[in-house]
Amino acid sequence: MRNLAALAAGLAVGAGGALAVAFALDLGQGATPSASTVAVEVPVEGSPAGFDATAIYRSRAPGTVSVVAYRGGAVASGGAGFVVDDEGTVITAAHVVTTSADVDSASGVEAYPTLYVQSADYSRAPARLVGYDLFSDVAVLRVERGALPRLPALPLGRSPAVQVGDRVAAIGTPYGRPGSLSAGVVSQIGQPIDAAAAVCFDTRGALQTDAAINQGNSGGPLLDARGRVIGMVTQIDSPDGTDAGVAYAVPVDIVRRALAQIRRDGRVRYAWLGVAADPVTSALVERFSLPARQGALLRSIAADGPAARAGLRTGRSDVLAGQTVYPRSDLIVRIAGQPVRGVDDLVTALFARRAGERIEVRYWRDGRQRTATVQLGERPLSPAGGCRSLGAR
Repeated sequence: MRNLAALAAGLAVGAGGALAVAFALDLGQGATPSASTVAVEVPVEGSPAGFDATAIYRSRAPGTVSVVAYRGGAVASGGAGFVVDDEGTVITAAHVVTTSADVDSASGVEAYPTLYVQSADYSRAPARLVGYDLFSDVAVLRVERGALPRLPALPLGRSPAVQVGDRVAAIGTPYGRPGSLSAGVVSQIGQPIDAAAAVCFDTRGALQTDAAINQGNSGGPLLDARGRVIGMVTQIDSPDGTDAGVAYAVPVDIVRRALAQIRRDGRVRYAWLGVAADPVTSALVERFSLPARQGALLRSIAADGPAARAGLRTGRSDVLAGQTVYPRSDLIVRIAGQPVRGVDDLVTALFARRAGERIEVRYWRDGRQRTATVQLGERPLSPAGGCRSLGAR
């Protein structure tokens, strides 16, 4: 069981899962903000061949803000954020501006009624919550243009460019100290992390870093050597509920998707396949004579979900090296025209799909390759039957 310290309020949120390799595969439609509304990259002054934390800080700290939420006249939460355009749009963590870190059901989440954004020179202005996404922990705020002095937008990078070992910098408001810098490396990529408010679906593809992250860093930028935002700081994985633990950031491509949809619709919709799957390993192939050496083995299917309605199914379980496996389940090898070499390929293929869209899924069952047409649904936010009924976790 993981304890996730919510960085805005320091609340330990319990969550669990079966196999570390099992993920809920429920991705939403993707869209990229237009070039006219997103910051154009400005090279960080300093050595182009090295990592200059001082140059990154000087260039990017002015576009990093503090976010303070009030309820009943008192401070309820605080964190960080970063500016993404010249319209006063600010990205922060959803758990900084909502009660999602304090409740155990997504249906009970409320936005804090009063929000402020504070710039690097301690000027403060009211902010409006445009929308938020509990599944990715991303929220979008808007500050009236001109309400705060000098809010330069931070350029957004791209997730595929990030590699383990890349040097990174984080800027935020740890323990109420605005504009604080920490530095480290990307420790791992593609990590599944638990969303707040007992949401059943993991936030996929998170960046793990050893840069110092503490209460108040939530919502702040994780920056690469060129000063590009590659992630939004979201949480730490702490065994004892303290701030000492492994830090994570939501990858920038997920931030981009949430930003685009919230700008357009005020919310984020996720297409839903309704399955959880395990990767195919060489040990599985050899032990159970699987018909393909690559793909995604279904481990659970949501009752009456899109995959179940299309006829996909799981088989009885077995045990391999102490882990529960499902070698007799349907083995997906192609989806929406894209080959599936593993779980990540399945996720990538679904990334840009929309709820209601029909896609073809090719899979192996009983030694025969079959094709099903699946009409994708919309991911449920607060299921009555719990996570297991959704095929999640």
